[in-house]
Amino acid sequence: MENNTDYKTDSIITLAFLTEACIIVAVNSVALAVFLSEKFLVKKSTYLLVNLTVADLMVGLTLGFQSVYELADFQYDLLICNFVNYTPLYGSAFLFMGIAIERAYAILVPLKHLLLGNKVYFIGISFIWIGAVVTNVDKIFEAVNARTQIHKQIQVTTRVILGGVSLLVMFLCYLAIWIKVKFTKPLPNQGQVTNNNTIKLTITFFCVTIISIVCFVPSQIVLVSMQYFDVNRARIEYQIALIMVYANSFANFVIYTVRMPEFRKGLCKVIKMCQPTCRLSAAQENYATTSESIGQPTLIVMNNVSLAEGEIPSYLQHAENKEKHEQIGDALSRNR
Repeated sequence: MENNTDYKTDSIITLAFLTEACIIVAVNSVALAVFLSEKFLVKKSTYLLVNLTVADLMVGLTLGFQSVYELADFQYDLLICNFVNYTPLYGSAFLFMGIAIERAYAILVPLKHLLLGNKVYFIGISFIWIGAVVTNVDKIFEAVNARTQIHKQIQVTTRVILGGVSLLVMFLCYLAIWIKVKFTKPLPNQGQVTNNNTIKLTITFFCVTIISIVCFVPSQIVLVSMQYFDVNRARIEYQIALIMVYANSFANFVIYTVRMPEFRKGLCKVIKMCQPTCRLSAAQENYATTSESIGQPTLIVMNNVSLAEGEIPSYLQHAENKEKHEQIGDALSRNR
């Protein structure tokens, strides 16, 4: 009876994972399309958002793959898939630390931040992903049956230390940002609008970070309990905690939509482009704008003008009068 109950519980949790995977893949695919638009790519901070979105998208893809295999009860080893799944999870956690450092630099020394080149961002992002791979290297040892209990404890200890360091760095960065914004005035040569936009973006990143911490901490507490205190019955609790972890991968999308007006505009544009009728309307609108700028009438203008029955549009009357004048001129020239 107990085994049957555990099987039902595992099936429900796996279905929850599969549902989360579908949502994660859908929303992060749309978010990636928005962030890769020209309007967002001009901002260097978007590089971090793109990597965070890619990490969440990888989590959704691998989670869906794992869930389908478990529901179908395939007897295959998914340890490599686990490695690919957990690496972007920890990569996103380290990306939050990178975002905190970048935001602190932007607020504390805005002029130097403006002079930062793309190379600095690429190097920082590379170190973040290398750290994520090293953190989950135990999955590779497990795949080749070379991981012992000591390896597990060392790896869990490493994760706890790295997680603690990340939390400390994020806390110090946002504390410095708060002190700077609260007790100092912006530079005279720094526009008020630019300063407000920087602060709003920083607050958005702070909200994303807080939600991420809330989602991650329970799973790490349960994981430490399982490894060091031999809490074998915490397996179900750990899976439930993982549901919270995976929920973070689509919670970011909600925060972007609520907090970032530019993201909402880009999202509406992407949604419109996905609908054939809206694509046609957008193309007609662009054509109408172009035609009006050069003084030529368009079908869009004709459709939007309300005419009385039998009434001829003014620009057609003008064209007709012009044609008549040309005909009269030709006739006079022939008579001469």
